Amino acid sequence: MFKFLNKFVYRFNNYNDFINVGIIGTGDISLIHIKNLKKLSNIYRITSVCSRTLKKARIIAKRNKIPFATDNYMDIINDDKIDAIFILTRHSTHVEIALRGIKANKAIFLEKPLAINLLELNNIELALKTFNKPFMVGFNRRYSSHIKYIKKLINLRNNPIFAVYKQNDRNYTNDNWIRGPEGGGVIIGHFCHIIDLFNFLLDDDIVFLKGISVENEMDNYLGSDNFILILKYSDGSIVNIVHTTFGSSRYPKDMFEIFYDDKVLEMSNYKNTKIYSSNGVKVKYNKIDKGYLNEISEFAKAINENYNYSEHNKNIIDTTKILCDIQNQFNNNPYFTYNNITSAV
Repeated sequence: MFKFLNKFVYRFNNYNDFINVGIIGTGDISLIHIKNLKKLSNIYRITSVCSRTLKKARIIAKRNKIPFATDNYMDIINDDKIDAIFILTRHSTHVEIALRGIKANKAIFLEKPLAINLLELNNIELALKTFNKPFMVGFNRRYSSHIKYIKKLINLRNNPIFAVYKQNDRNYTNDNWIRGPEGGGVIIGHFCHIIDLFNFLLDDDIVFLKGISVENEMDNYLGSDNFILILKYSDGSIVNIVHTTFGSSRYPKDMFEIFYDDKVLEMSNYKNTKIYSSNGVKVKYNKIDKGYLNEISEFAKAINENYNYSEHNKNIIDTTKILCDIQNQFNNNPYFTYNNITSAV
């Protein structure tokens, strides 16, 4: 990671150039991205920031020494000096802003989700067909060093995998914005990472999907937030995903195991990764890495090399179609089954 960055930084310094970035959105996720962009200050330069209020934009700009603050994102999109925009707003505005960024021919980093309904997804899919600049969606988990290590190992397997993923999520209140029209729902707006993660790890098509959620009416919990998904991929691999808001915050948020070829891979909270085999137990990583820094390093590389993101975009579009369907199903049904997920969505 660091060897690559040093080489990459030198290349930008050699041309006395930076990737000039405009930040659109100043919620919690923006603080993570701004922090990491500043870590890569020999590659990126944040020149502008936009918030829904000028006061908030100016606070963020002053705190991070960003030259320009605005409450109109078109000021950033129309700025010819800006090479890339980071869209970090609430979910319902993602496609609207992205479409304008595409029209302005900016490289685009769009925080997840790509879209919150199929109409939006169709619109962005059409626009991306003729777009020739990098377009990355912030599914950061696939860029984690833990996940890269796991993918490297399972790519060498002889048989399908059997995986169990448990997400011990927070309990979102009924008035939380992620549940309303700005968020699109917990599955599309937050849980989306997990489907993308396994699509990335297996690089294969889902051929069967079954979901079941809690039906009971409860005062403090939403039944459709507590569910199990079973995914079967065309290579025979089976993934069992448990998502719950019933648990304790003292328990790890993300845990999963992958069973294959007389081995077990175990990851806890994107901090610890172990491999169990006939050679014993090996701890590979013991550090927190959810992939945030790696993903924007990859984005910079894509801009520098004008990387063609068409295959990546197709993968993200297919994942979002599945997520929209899962969200819609659980909004209306406590359980569902698809024998051919591709045709179903």
